[in-house]
Amino acid sequence: MVGNSNRFAGGRNDRQSLSVIDAANVASGAGAVIGSIPAGGFPRELRVTEDGRTLVVSNFNSNTVEFVDIGRLGFARSQARRSATGTSR
Repeated sequence: MVGNSNRFAGGRNDRQSLSVIDAANVASGAGAVIGSIPAGGFPRELRVTEDGRTLVVSNFNSNTVEFVDIGRLGFARSQARRSATGTSR
């Protein structure tokens, strides 16, 4: 995942996003983006918990921390199925 953020644009109530990238398809450019997650202003630090179930995002400009249940993301489930079956796209 990568943050689509600009710390100089917007302010405390700004909404930016994270792009979820399929690392196996990075060479295909925009085709590697498999989803998007809304975030607060300037999502700066991303971590997945040790159990791999929760994404923790700190939003620097909006002074918030978000917790994202990875299992509830539709594209995460479909990506896991593709990985398990060895298929792409």
